[in-house]
Amino acid sequence: MKRRLLFIFLLVLMSVPFSSFAFDMKSDYDIAVEEATAKDKAFFDADEFNYKKTPLNKLGRGITNVFTCWAEVPAEFFKVSKDSNNDIVAGAAIGVPTGFALGLVRGVTGIIDAATFAIPPYDKPLMQPEFALQRTQDNFDYYLGK
Repeated sequence: MKRRLLFIFLLVLMSVPFSSFAFDMKSDYDIAVEEATAKDKAFFDADEFNYKKTPLNKLGRGITNVFTCWAEVPAEFFKVSKDSNNDIVAGAAIGVPTGFALGLVRGVTGIIDAATFAIPPYDKPLMQPEFALQRTQDNFDYYLGK
């Protein structure tokens, strides 16, 4: 009889880890992981992170504008050509020199942004639009009538 009771007791004791009650229990490790995850979420939420308000945005904008300042030449060519009734000669005579001047200004503002990337504000570009290639695309679309 004692052997049967001992066997039943051991059988019940061995089945406890497989019961639903045991799965609902949390170990100290599980609790620590949940607390660490909650702290990490409170510290940095990727969904609410705004890259535009970081020094890296200003540095990236500066470097990009230094290396793409040449794009002001075709942008101004397209703009002047369209404004003078699609006259390519006017685009070449007026737009290209103006584009070179604007490219020089954009390159200098890119150098300034890159040199002062650690100084706020980070989300206010010195020239509009923020990037030369964006201006080129806008003026090309304007030239095509889009």
